[in-house]
Amino acid sequence: MKFKTNLINGKIFSQENNKAHTLFDKSNMGSIFKQGIIELNLYEAMYLLEKRKIDLFFKNELLTDDQIINKFVKLDKQFLNNYCVYKDLRSKGYILKSGFKYGSNFIVYPKGKKPNKTHSKWICFVKKESDKLNLYEFASKHRIAHSTKKNILIAIILNDNNSILYYESNWIKP
Repeated sequence: MKFKTNLINGKIFSQENNKAHTLFDKSNMGSIFKQGIIELNLYEAMYLLEKRKIDLFFKNELLTDDQIINKFVKLDKQFLNNYCVYKDLRSKGYILKSGFKYGSNFIVYPKGKKPNKTHSKWICFVKKESDKLNLYEFASKHRIAHSTKKNILIAIILNDNNSILYYESNWIKP
């Protein structure tokens, strides 16, 4: 069920809507754009490219894997780190969507839950092992999570082998 997509102004749109809608309904990949066109974010597109579910075109030219990665990194400097976490969580059955409105990398839905049927459980922040996180930044992340009834999920990419450690944090009243 492979289908064609186009990279237009930094966004990825389906060309074959029936196949894209089937994927959207089945696995919550993408979001519905104007006139029923499915829009994929960079991480969803990369995941589907690796699974050989889509082809990506730019100006009617089929892009190679190297061209795709170069374009995605130009659009998002942290793409490789963020995608590492996206791929890991998605392969474990979680649904991830953009966390932009929460000031995070992703929002994460519990396994088996659909984004339009339930609320996300976590606000996910991606950090490298060498990154610093100060107390004020951590507290502000908690305020956002608490006010939206979510927990924080911090994904730390280890420098030595790109494995990921996850830490969950929530706000409790003593």
